[in-house]
Amino acid sequence: MTPGYLPAAVSMRARAAIGGVNATVAAGERATFKNGWLSRDTEHGRWIVNSAGRITGERTNLVLVMLSHGNPDYGAGVGHVETIAALTRQHLGV
Repeated sequence: MTPGYLPAAVSMRARAAIGGVNATVAAGERATFKNGWLSRDTEHGRWIVNSAGRITGERTNLVLVMLSHGNPDYGAGVGHVETIAALTRQHLGV
């Protein structure tokens, strides 16, 4: 293993847990999720930010998948994914 690999991997994991579908989890709910992001040269450096997850609770059993591209930066992509996830939950009433 190369020096610095483990701290970088842990940092990436912590960053992945910051935003996405899991940001819409309410008190008493649990989430399993996978977030992904990538800045692509073929997209002129714009960011692809995706999040997929399942949220469960006493009255909740929901699967959300948010796919986005063309984001100017990582933070904007996370913001878009979180906003759409929250609006989707609001629209569905869950």
